[in-house]
Amino acid sequence: MAHLAHAAAPLPMVFIIFIISQLLLCGICIFSDVRRVVLKKGPSGLGFNIVGGEEDEGIFVSYILPGGPADVSGAIHIGDQLLSVSTISHSLYVIA
Repeated sequence: MAHLAHAAAPLPMVFIIFIISQLLLCGICIFSDVRRVVLKKGPSGLGFNIVGGEEDEGIFVSYILPGGPADVSGAIHIGDQLLSVSTISHSLYVIA
């Protein structure tokens, strides 16, 4: 009879982030792109800082850590707006 044993090493936390990039010309949005980005949390976190979120304003990427997960992915840029962030929680089980 097989039984499940929980693996000793935890898997990295994975985040799914929906972001929107906009190209503004004279304050008018001329291009908008919504993207789904998947990042694995590293020792430096996700590798980006945010600003905003008060009084119904959006939350925007203000800094990207060189070499961090966001930088390495190439999918997140300064000025991008975060629409939603969620985690994928998972456990690794091994049949013993």
